[in-house]
Amino acid sequence: MFEAELARRGLQNAAGPSAGQRIVWLPGARVVVTLDNLAREFTGGSDDPDMVSRFTDQLISAVHPAPLDASRLYWCLEPNDYQHAADYRAGVSPQLDRVLVHASDDGALTRWVTSRALGELGLSADEAARRGWSNLDAALRRAVPRTYTAPGGATLVSFAAGVPSKASLLLAPALREIVSSLTGWPVLAVAPDSDFLYVWNAAHRELIARLGQAVIREHSRAPHPLSTEVFEISDTIRATGNYQNRTSPPAL
Repeated sequence: MFEAELARRGLQNAAGPSAGQRIVWLPGARVVVTLDNLAREFTGGSDDPDMVSRFTDQLISAVHPAPLDASRLYWCLEPNDYQHAADYRAGVSPQLDRVLVHASDDGALTRWVTSRALGELGLSADEAARRGWSNLDAALRRAVPRTYTAPGGATLVSFAAGVPSKASLLLAPALREIVSSLTGWPVLAVAPDSDFLYVWNAAHRELIARLGQAVIREHSRAPHPLSTEVFEISDTIRATGNYQNRTSPPAL
């Protein structure tokens, strides 16, 4: 389907150096495209008819990106097992880093910020970091909380948000202000992929076991998996358990 989409757009392509890769020739660039994330969306059961077309749009945008804008800087949760580490990052847990990224206007494309990008923006690393925090806070304040009542009466909270990673809202300094009236404080959270987030009151530890299968399932099939950890958030955020390779809930 990807090859057919490239052909429809008149883009030359060939088999890549490894299975699941294609070489694509774009104006001024030769790109090796890995289709793992796209394949995961299909195996995860997505029936979005525009998925391949949108993926191709993102590929073209990545090669010829729009100008950088400081209002699109965010701190974002990313897995920490990439072969090459981001320039501006800090550890969050055994599985995750927070990375300074630049998001496109529609949130479909994110780029890790580099020193060259900061030069284009005319910002120091400290200034860019502050913009990343303030933009993330603003995104959380714009987000619409969605609440669910779990068995036992606990309130689960997720968010409808126009950001590239809903899970990254866990990092927002305003999280306590926004969620404490809904769940109380401190909270527990799971974020198996960039678009999946649940937050609930830390007193309801029984939900850890109830959510285990959903976390493992979502992490295994998501196009952008993040973490199988359980996070406790108070003055800091830390992983207090991990569902991975367990048949029982993580010990806390």
